[in-house]
Amino acid sequence: MLPADDGTQRAITAVNSWIRASHPDLYPESLRSVIWFGDDGVGNFLGWDPERGRAVLWNSEDEEPWREGSVSELWRFILNGYSDAA
Repeated sequence: MLPADDGTQRAITAVNSWIRASHPDLYPESLRSVIWFGDDGVGNFLGWDPERGRAVLWNSEDEEPWREGSVSELWRFILNGYSDAA
């Protein structure tokens, strides 16, 4: 999880600005409302989409989110090695 804004490039505000600015032609329109708040440590971003009320797991090389669900569902998915297995 990232801090809201601690004045560094690893804060939520800086990461959200960077994602949108560095990928303007590749950033999917469907993700415009997502607020990115962290990552999984291997290149996938974690965000919250307030319009859909869902958490999102996304990689900037993909057009669509890899996974959507509640925050706890996404954490469980990541902790299970990116598997639905319990």
